Amino acid sequence: MDWPAYVDAMAALQRLPLDAERRTEVIRQLGNIAVLAQRVMDFPLAEDIEPAPVFRP
Repeated sequence: MDWPAYVDAMAALQRLPLDAERRTEVIRQLGNIAVLAQRVMDFPLAEDIEPAPVFRP
């Protein structure tokens, strides 16, 4: 993912001014989140795992 281009596009779309320091930090944090999300996505699950039940009152 091209995080700098993504951040620039989303900031422009939302008309959100980002100074250089904040832009750099947002890009860094998105990279961190992507790494953590990939670890979750890569976790092997058995085919027979059922989703948790939903309890309604």
